[in-house]
Amino acid sequence: MIDSSVDIDEISYELDMPDIFASFERLVFSIYPTGVFLRHQLARTTWIDLDLRAQQILSDHSKTRRNQLEELCFEINAFIFALYV
Repeated sequence: MIDSSVDIDEISYELDMPDIFASFERLVFSIYPTGVFLRHQLARTTWIDLDLRAQQILSDHSKTRRNQLEELCFEINAFIFALYV
């Protein structure tokens, strides 16, 4: 676990490290149409894994799990939208 006092953004900036997720998205979409298929498969697998883990943690709280997954979905969609606008 990363200590909360570590400023990850500052480290990334100082070391001139790229945003890995954004770089991956650009790379994947550059090998169209195979890249789009790979991205969809990765996203599908990630969501399935996330949902299974959420079910294990919040087995009796389906509404909470659904709300958290919905919020995460909005955040990911906003990131992807911002990446390509």
